Amino acid sequence: MTTFFDDLEAQLHTAARAQIAVNNAALPPRPSPVRSTLRNLPVLLAIGTSVVVAALALILIRHAPSGSPIKPSGGTPPSASGPATFPHLSRRQRQQIDYVMKAVGATDRQDQACSPLPLGVGDPGRNPSLSQQSPGAATVAALGVLRRPATVADRLPPRIIGAPPNQHVYPDGTIPAVHGVYVRYIRKARHRFGANFYLVPAENVNWRPPLPARCYREQISALRQELPQIPNSRRAGIFALQRIYIDYQQRSTEPYPGVCLLALNGTGNGDGDCGAGGSLSQIDNGQAVAGGAPTGAEVYYGIAPDGVHSITFTFYSKYVHHPVTALVIDNVFIVRNYRGRLGPIATETWRDARGRAIKVIHKP
Repeated sequence: MTTFFDDLEAQLHTAARAQIAVNNAALPPRPSPVRSTLRNLPVLLAIGTSVVVAALALILIRHAPSGSPIKPSGGTPPSASGPATFPHLSRRQRQQIDYVMKAVGATDRQDQACSPLPLGVGDPGRNPSLSQQSPGAATVAALGVLRRPATVADRLPPRIIGAPPNQHVYPDGTIPAVHGVYVRYIRKARHRFGANFYLVPAENVNWRPPLPARCYREQISALRQELPQIPNSRRAGIFALQRIYIDYQQRSTEPYPGVCLLALNGTGNGDGDCGAGGSLSQIDNGQAVAGGAPTGAEVYYGIAPDGVHSITFTFYSKYVHHPVTALVIDNVFIVRNYRGRLGPIATETWRDARGRAIKVIHKP
């Protein structure tokens, strides 16, 4: 599988560079873009949707343990708990999945509609989707910062690009590109390392738009064309595996509520996407965390539910034996990652106000 993964990685980088070039030609650059850490949260809002789903699937597939053959969900209704997850694969299916992904890549290259940009990404002048309603009771109960009264400081700032006389001001430019933002419940949680951190709950934080139905038919055709190149030992059941992956793709566009965490400087630039957020289940599982440099200082930052007073992190690096503990203030934690030396997060140990461990989360 190494050859295919190497080829796909090159395709991902090519697609990302091409999309960045398009964005830069259309808009002035953002001063401090965030690059979320894939090992902690798959957020690549700058590239096409199908490419992102493919990258996420590969990460999940690489870490999926062996198990019995899996079955398609058979039309799972939209989930309110969180994003779709790729099921465990058998050893044989892990040997076959590269050919399925190769068909996805071929379809993306041949049909641009099969790898669209998420709505609003790279467009600070977009019309955001807002709601005057309230988040679900479970979300409000889990995050105390959402229960306190709103203040003037909780308002998201406008986004300012450029300098006079060519300065552009977008009043709603920092509202993330998700559906049904509960504007009355936006809260500023913290200020750290030059960034203001805002919690932004929304009716649907899934930024992936549905793909046209023809894209899935084209993936099947692409795999059929590839079939003569597939070893006989890996052909049996490969189309059933493709149906499982197509089912996963379809479920990955279903809506689910959640909370975004933005990190913005005084001009509204930084991380204005939903990279450090997620559904309530993701928050509870320690997945609502991202890494980047929203205002120039490299950090890990994320959301933790009520009852978590601090989090002790270990890392996949030479600093693995030097844990770092961060306080959770208004449901937000921030860890300085000086020059990126900490490496990807290995474990999170959640602690209560007395320092007792509540939960230990192991990262893949």
